[in-house]
Amino acid sequence: MIVDLPNGAKGILRGWKPGDRFHRRGESRPKPLKSFFPEMEVPAWDRPTWPVIQSGEKIVWARGLLLAADAETGWEVEDVQTP
Repeated sequence: MIVDLPNGAKGILRGWKPGDRFHRRGESRPKPLKSFFPEMEVPAWDRPTWPVIQSGEKIVWARGLLLAADAETGWEVEDVQTP
């Protein structure tokens, strides 16, 4: 699904894929997104459908992590849990 981002760019809402990296605010560099799953208690069976937004080559949002460090400022994103 294509989504409009606040900076006028387009993003792709999709499920997590092996190899996805995420640069969490306050950390010095991106890490594999799968490394965050244990602390968020995401079960293995739920990971392939875990929602992320990709803009260009970067993951700028992932459910439970909110915005990436290099996402545009001024975004207002509310983390919504889906059933």
